[in-house]
Amino acid sequence: MKVQILLICFLLLPVGAYADSSLRAGDLERICSSSSEDDRAVCSLIVKAYKDGFIEGITNGVMGAYRYDPDILATVKNIKAKDFAPRFNKVVAQSTCIQNVQVDDLTKAFSAYLKLNPTAHAEPYRNAMFRMIDASFCKK
Repeated sequence: MKVQILLICFLLLPVGAYADSSLRAGDLERICSSSSEDDRAVCSLIVKAYKDGFIEGITNGVMGAYRYDPDILATVKNIKAKDFAPRFNKVVAQSTCIQNVQVDDLTKAFSAYLKLNPTAHAEPYRNAMFRMIDASFCKK
């Protein structure tokens, strides 16, 4: 299992402009649907890392928008932090959509999404994962 985890980690390392081409959606789905317990553990690790990065990235993006865009900052600069927190948390919660979704449920939804969208197998798993999250968990 250690070798498999190291191999997957190596595959996920960015390689210049082609970083998104390292792991395809179909490859991740095959790992996730494998009968091997080790493969499924690797799948869970990848999906969990994606989920954590997705939430962290959106949180940082929202904070960056408030911090660095003068027009957005102007809408909240006179608001105390304790009064601003609920607004910020609402924006982040609506944007991430998956804070309360379990990794197993994300994995199942990802497999179901790929079955409904066969062309997604060839695209980077991150693109397919985002589309699945947006279609399955985000309120419109």
